Amino acid sequence: MVDELPPGSAESVTALTYAQATVIGGWQVVPQDDVGDAMQQLPPTTLANMDANALAVGKSLAADGVIYGEVNKYRERVGFQYSAQTPAAVAFTLNFVDEHSGQIVWTAKYAREQKALSENIFDLPNFIANKGRWVRAHDIAQEGVNAALANLYSKLTIQRVLQGQQPPAERFCRAPRTPPLSAGIGRGAATRPSV
Repeated sequence: MVDELPPGSAESVTALTYAQATVIGGWQVVPQDDVGDAMQQLPPTTLANMDANALAVGKSLAADGVIYGEVNKYRERVGFQYSAQTPAAVAFTLNFVDEHSGQIVWTAKYAREQKALSENIFDLPNFIANKGRWVRAHDIAQEGVNAALANLYSKLTIQRVLQGQQPPAERFCRAPRTPPLSAGIGRGAATRPSV
């Protein structure tokens, strides 16, 4: 059984992905409105057509690749910063499809639920970074998106260097979506080579 996601959860992960892709640099991110317009021309995204829709968005925007995915869990903490009844939890999957080959060349799966330090002493670095507070779902999602995109960037950079090419300057597209039970389709982002 899939838990229904709160409204705006896919949009939150999309916004974080756009922001981080812009900060990393080396990619020319297609404006979110352009991606939204391109997605409006496609059939509604489902699990069955998600990959095909990602390729179609990238093609229509002349992107080199598309980042898209699915938000599986987005639970807000219940309680306060220093005493939570229920901790925040986030889970999502991101894929990167290469428009030239039509293949998914990278996938990141992220799932985290904050735990009390007494439940997981190995989480001490996060406990210290969070100053002993219970964080919100947005904070957990941001941590996951930052790590995922840093990994993607390093993979693309290494691949290009091994091929004797310059590091990536692609135009890419970000297109997350919610599961079928959730309302709405997350918007995407696209990249083109920098000139």
